[in-house]
Amino acid sequence: MKLEIKERGSSYVYDEYLYIMSRANEIVKNPGMKVHRISKDAIRLGTMSLILFIVFLVFVILDSSYAFYKGLCIFSGVLVLLSLLYHYMIVRRIKSFMNVKGTITVSFDEDHIEYKTSENTYKIKWKDVKNIAINEYTICFIPKDVKKILLAINIKYKKDVIKIIKELEKDKLVIDNTKKK
Repeated sequence: MKLEIKERGSSYVYDEYLYIMSRANEIVKNPGMKVHRISKDAIRLGTMSLILFIVFLVFVILDSSYAFYKGLCIFSGVLVLLSLLYHYMIVRRIKSFMNVKGTITVSFDEDHIEYKTSENTYKIKWKDVKNIAINEYTICFIPKDVKKILLAINIKYKKDVIKIIKELEKDKLVIDNTKKK
């Protein structure tokens, strides 16, 4: 059974996928874990470091003779720059995912799932799939071992994927993370 993915979807799909990839160890252990977009983490990190920078800058302005405040101000300024760099790298990676040319084909059979782009082909055997997590923007095929490939499909294809999974009698693997708050 084949599924052709013609729509790339929004950047949120790839943002969520990056979060899942970055937390793969945790998600393999706890597939029901609530996931979100990784850019939220970058924004939180940037906001906290900016607040720290402003607080320490005020301390430096109030008492510039205390070198400890200057050091903390410089340190928090570096944190602001690093968080901006982190966010930039996330945005760049999302754009690279969205710029993949051509149609993506996902083939399902009794033995494995094959995810094929115009440039690469990825396979994961059903025996290596621990769970199928349905998240807010993605459907992820979570492997039993972190070293195996983690596949994700745009949530817009949920009905088709669920239908195929039921036909293959793999619906016991499905975890719906969209119902959790």
